Amino acid sequence: MTEFSIIAPVYKMKDGYSERFLVEYLTSLSYQTFKDFEVIIPDQSEDDNLKEICKTFSYIMNIKHIRSTGEHKCAAANVNFGIKHATGKYVKLLYVDDFFTTPDALQKIKIAFEQNLDSKWLISGFTCCNEDRTHFYNSREPWYGNKYVNGDNVTGNPSNYTVRREHAIEMDENLLWIVDGEYFYRSYYHYGDPILVNDILVCFRDHGDSAFKRQDLRDLDIKERQYCVDKFSGHVELKLI
Repeated sequence: MTEFSIIAPVYKMKDGYSERFLVEYLTSLSYQTFKDFEVIIPDQSEDDNLKEICKTFSYIMNIKHIRSTGEHKCAAANVNFGIKHATGKYVKLLYVDDFFTTPDALQKIKIAFEQNLDSKWLISGFTCCNEDRTHFYNSREPWYGNKYVNGDNVTGNPSNYTVRREHAIEMDENLLWIVDGEYFYRSYYHYGDPILVNDILVCFRDHGDSAFKRQDLRDLDIKERQYCVDKFSGHVELKLI
């Protein structure tokens, strides 16, 4: 069995970001010292540009480029589609505009799971950077608790998340803005505290097409918070992939 399935959902970004980030992303993965991984790339774009890039890198790593089907074109649906095709022991979410900060990131995650056999999921320290990766800021160790208060996300984004594959849960495809916070909360609700790896293993990149800069998504904040309040006022459903 492959150790890691790295989920890299892609879609058509403006100004060629998709193509540029995918090349940088796969190049970065090639430097990982732990090599037993597959890269699952569910693709919601409508052309073959990203598929051709995947072909180029398929000679040096195991890449599964999969056209993401279905009418519901959102980040959560793309992630769910990718996880369904994962075969690894661990599922690592790592968005294509983000990247590992150290070549031994996968090795450290693997060791952490092996040292915590009863734990189902893991988060690590993270940092942020600008588009060109020349300025890094807001570095922090992982922190977590039952802190899902009206949708607040206290953990990071999904690139900070790894889970044992048999415990991977679906993202809520009804959410666009606070989908990550809700996802972390349900993981905590069903599986308890995550493994905390204090090392900074992931960088979240800020760029011109970042989701958190989109006003149309920010405008969903109040509506989606109320949706979550209603959802969690009763039973929190566990829906495994």
